[in-house]
Amino acid sequence: MKKFKLITIFNRRELCITMNNDERFRICTILAQNGIKYDLVTTNLCSRSGRSGTFGIDINSMYSYRIYVHKDDEEEAAYLINKR
Repeated sequence: MKKFKLITIFNRRELCITMNNDERFRICTILAQNGIKYDLVTTNLCSRSGRSGTFGIDINSMYSYRIYVHKDDEEEAAYLINKR
């Protein structure tokens, strides 16, 4: 059983950034199945322009997903998400 680790801005490492929701889901599922705690930060890239509409914008390019893990879990997490 893994020891509970609190993820803070001081001890976290960015595992990956993706704009693909399916990839985000895959990575978060792998981490959860292996007991690795993670933080997910989602950014709406369309909101920065001040526009409220999304007509003509590719939905796959609207959000970026940053996944963070505790620095002690970074190596194991990277191995798990990169093995096929």
